Order: sequence, then C-alpha cells, then structure tokens
Amino acid sequence: MVHGDGLENRFRLWRTWVRIPPPPPTISVKARHTMNKRRQLSQQSLQILRNIGPALEEKLHLIGINTVEDFMMSEPEELYQRLQSALGHPVDRCVLYCFQGARFDLPWPQCKRFS
Repeated sequence: MVHGDGLENRFRLWRTWVRIPPPPPTISVKARHTMNKRRQLSQQSLQILRNIGPALEEKLHLIGINTVEDFMMSEPEELYQRLQSALGHPVDRCVLYCFQGARFDLPWPQCKRFS
C-alpha cells in the first residue's frame, strides 16, 4: 500500500459529503465600480448607456426617447436631427458623437471615427 492512498480516499469521500462552491470570478476594481454604478441607476435610465449623462438624457426625453430600447431602435444621425429641430438651433457635433458612442458602445476617443 502506498502512503498517500489512504489520504486520497479520505479526501475523495470528504468531497462527496461537503459541497465546495466554485471560487468567485475575478473582476477588476474598475469593472466592479462600473457594474455598481449601473446597478444604482434605474433600468429605464438612459444613463446606463456609454457617453450619456444627465444633460443628454434630459435632451433625449425632450425628443421622445425615454427608454434604452427607444434609443437603440433609432439611428444616431436621426436623433441628432430631431434634437436640432426640437431645440430650434444648431447642436454641437459632439452630441452626435455621444449618440454614436452610446449606440455602438464605444469610448469617447473612438466616437469621432464616424464623422
């Protein structure tokens, strides 16, 4: 009999009696912060979209975009034109870039590639 056989058998039996949960997945601190921030916001809040803050959310409500689904069903260029019409004056092109970044989940530095 090999010295380790008895210990292995005892461990094998112990494993069947005790359920050991899998280790938690490792999540970076930044990802955990982002997840917590998004969890705090309402499910209907447009601020869960990238590049959309309180001011843009208010402007989107002005043109009838109230949910994330409404936003995702619209084209960014169309939203930009509707916003200009609703406000009655030209809107900075950066707003279009924000809409594009939110629609395609791009960080701000990559949003201008659509221009």
